[in-house]
Amino acid sequence: MKKNYRARVLKEKIGKVISLIFLLVVVGGAVSTVRSIRSLQKTSLRIAEAQMRVEALRKENDELAKRIEMVESDEFREFQIRNNLGMVKEGEIVVVLPDAEIVKKFSPNISSGADESNDPNWIKWMKFFHFW
Repeated sequence: MKKNYRARVLKEKIGKVISLIFLLVVVGGAVSTVRSIRSLQKTSLRIAEAQMRVEALRKENDELAKRIEMVESDEFREFQIRNNLGMVKEGEIVVVLPDAEIVKKFSPNISSGADESNDPNWIKWMKFFHFW
């Protein structure tokens, strides 16, 4: 009987050890799976951020390409030559106007067009022809 008892106790201990090992393997696998999922989420987030940066850089690149195209155009060159260097084409006449303040001094005072009086129109005509 002692042999049977010892064998049974030994089998129970071996069963408990195997159950414990199995439990540890399952828990370890679950932890590993959770870490892998978390790592995949972080990686996908980094990929999304990188794609957004790439899109922003593409837009900036397109804008810069358009700007380069504009700057290299003949119209832009002519504009820069005329404004910055003061050069003109052959046969053109250059007209130099004084500052805006000087022009305002010599120009007549023109009202805004709106009559300030609230008189009816027929009275305004009478005043205009000096009948009133």
